[in-house]
Amino acid sequence: MQSAQNLRFRLRANPVVTRDKKRLPITGGAEQRAWLERQGKKHGFELVDCSLFDEGKWEASKEHENGQKYSIAISTVFYEGRLIVSNPELFGRAVVTGIGPAKGFGCGLLSVARLRY
Repeated sequence: MQSAQNLRFRLRANPVVTRDKKRLPITGGAEQRAWLERQGKKHGFELVDCSLFDEGKWEASKEHENGQKYSIAISTVFYEGRLIVSNPELFGRAVVTGIGPAKGFGCGLLSVARLRY
């Protein structure tokens, strides 16, 4: 991957903030975009443009053999746009390992494609 490469991207993510050891969903388009911009700094890219769609909350629960119920809830956002690679090594790692939490639920996969002119 080259530095300053301009790419299209798609990402379904679970943008959260951790408070009191709990993950809380980030709501509101501006805050959700700011989350992705922070992730970009950590993962070697900068946003050029980005649209997003808040997909809402997903919930699931399970009862274990001992009778205890466990539940999980995640809020997902679908991002799409263009980015510029600022650090190829960090960016390559992000493409391989994903971004943010809830990867086991299909979040975090950063799909990229070259721009066609």
